[in-house]
Amino acid sequence: MNNKLPLVSVIMPVYNAGEYLVPAIESILKQTYQNFELIIIDDASTDTSWNTIHSYQKRNAKRITAIRLTQNLNAGGDTCANIALAAAKGEFIARMDADDISHPKRLEKQVAYLLSHPDTFLVGSNAAVINKAGKIVGEKTEPLTHAEIRNQYFTFHPLIHPSTMYRRLDDGKPFSYRLRYSANNDYYTFFSLLCEGRKFANLPEKLLYYRIHGKNDTF
Repeated sequence: MNNKLPLVSVIMPVYNAGEYLVPAIESILKQTYQNFELIIIDDASTDTSWNTIHSYQKRNAKRITAIRLTQNLNAGGDTCANIALAAAKGEFIARMDADDISHPKRLEKQVAYLLSHPDTFLVGSNAAVINKAGKIVGEKTEPLTHAEIRNQYFTFHPLIHPSTMYRRLDDGKPFSYRLRYSANNDYYTFFSLLCEGRKFANLPEKLLYYRIHGKNDTF
């Protein structure tokens, strides 16, 4: 991999995720696709999260941008994500949650897909489901084609949010989440984009280990 390939901005909102943060960050640093920046927004965590983030940032100063909010926004990860998006420089944005783990080839495969499908705005993937201890306990399988995603959006969310990679510019303007609800603004934002004609896809590979631990924002 070299710097001639598109820069990917990985954005990771964090709130009291100290128990899972190390494997989440490590999974990004160990990607086969290395032309990325990692932007971490700590939403005024009260656990060890900031100590972990700050330690990684000091050791990877050229790659990791760490921002610590002094007051909790109490508005879900998408609000923090918008702060990261404002600082992002990449052509592509990879959304990452602080309690999940990315497959080593996640960025490589998603960049390749977006480069070969210039009409697609967003690509996600399937996922393995892991428990608190990191053991695989299930799987999340999603529709793959744009038509299937569109048709199933009325029944359930056919995109695994932390598996998504999308273009930073939407119709020439920087993408940001449309904040309307206390949670699940990604569902609202992506559905709005779908209605406006953006094309989505999911890769069949399990490129994310999606952790279920009882305190997920979705719940």
